[in-house]
Amino acid sequence: MGRFIGLALALALPAASILAAPVPDAALDASKLFSVEDSLELEAQKFLSDPAVTAAREQGERDLLSLIPNPTLETRAHFKQAAAEITYFAALNGLNDDPLRPHITFVGRPGRTVHGVYTLAPKGIDENPDSVYRVIPMDGVSTYLIRGRAAKDRPVVNDFSVLSDAWITAGNLSGSDLKIDPDGSFSIVVGPDPASGQANHIQTKPDANYMTIRDTLADWAHQRPNMLTVQRIAGPPDGPPLTHEQKLEKVLIKVRRYFAETVKGHGRILARPANVFAQPETKATDGMLVTQAYSLGHFALTKDQALVLTIHPGTAKYVTVPVSNLWGTTMDPIHHLSSRNLDQVKKNPDGSFTVVVAETDPGLENWVDTEGLSEGMLFLRWAAIADSSPSAPKPAVESKVVPLAELPGAVPGLAKIDKAVREREVAQRAHDYDLRW
Repeated sequence: MGRFIGLALALALPAASILAAPVPDAALDASKLFSVEDSLELEAQKFLSDPAVTAAREQGERDLLSLIPNPTLETRAHFKQAAAEITYFAALNGLNDDPLRPHITFVGRPGRTVHGVYTLAPKGIDENPDSVYRVIPMDGVSTYLIRGRAAKDRPVVNDFSVLSDAWITAGNLSGSDLKIDPDGSFSIVVGPDPASGQANHIQTKPDANYMTIRDTLADWAHQRPNMLTVQRIAGPPDGPPLTHEQKLEKVLIKVRRYFAETVKGHGRILARPANVFAQPETKATDGMLVTQAYSLGHFALTKDQALVLTIHPGTAKYVTVPVSNLWGTTMDPIHHLSSRNLDQVKKNPDGSFTVVVAETDPGLENWVDTEGLSEGMLFLRWAAIADSSPSAPKPAVESKVVPLAELPGAVPGLAKIDKAVREREVAQRAHDYDLRW
């Protein structure tokens, strides 16, 4: 029955659910980071109009709507945009799914204009606005050489993670272990041979499928992502390039997979009580990193309520609280305070910090803006954990729902913020975001 309700909703979505007018980011459009991959992005955009891809997207939409049969009007308004972005995310990675001819694709970024053509944001699976994500296709028999140059102010978290097709982490090189030359350059070898004492080496397993690279920026004003290139240096012969039919099949596989993973993952989260967050844990499945701890939950609030989270970093140097919609995408975290990390909050005397998650600006420090949503996802992350021994302080989270009128008494450590200060905070955020490109 839920599937048919979802179908009806799909046909009854309000006008606001139509794709938003593109607002490309000027700094991102001019980015040198993307120039090599322009042709892939343009090709992926064209695949979106293929009838088979359209059919796969529409099936994914029905599955999403069957999971959330009664979304609020505000949640519905983001549905079509989110579905299109998930599809573009899948198409881009599907086209870059030839381990014999690897490229680097950027995902999780805003939409941008490429040679006069607007390309969607490749988003999905609840991406983190602090992170610059890149993907490289790989296999378990080839050897790859990644060359890079680190910025003076490096990311607080930097991971090169090899995953299987089942999205299980099979190998990882953390930025804290990355050996960098005095001029900032570095090389990483990824392949089936053992390291044999060689630094910057990741040994792959036979089921290696792709690498995800996360450059996570806690200080948006100063930290910068690494510059990277990739080259396959050993392995089977290249063989002929993929045909259009082969590319289409890879795109379709990714589209179906990404919608299915979103439904599966969000289904588990939505089965839990709203506004309640389990204590963080590490896991190597579902594309997650063994070097990070996660607490995944969802919120459901009225307009006169706030979700108050008190978060204990433990020994983590990085913690973040990002909002995404129920469909699995962030919305506009560049121009809204819809995420906060450890560098962007006022801390409590004991080193923890308290955030106020609310649709309405409470006029207090540490507000996390839900961008008009009364329901959504929060994917809390702890990373760069310095000490994970049993005796070390553990990451932790506490949550409670508080009426807006009672917030001053509930969070006495958070100072009031007037409208002018808030506007400057938002403007600075947008300025600092552009600096990463």
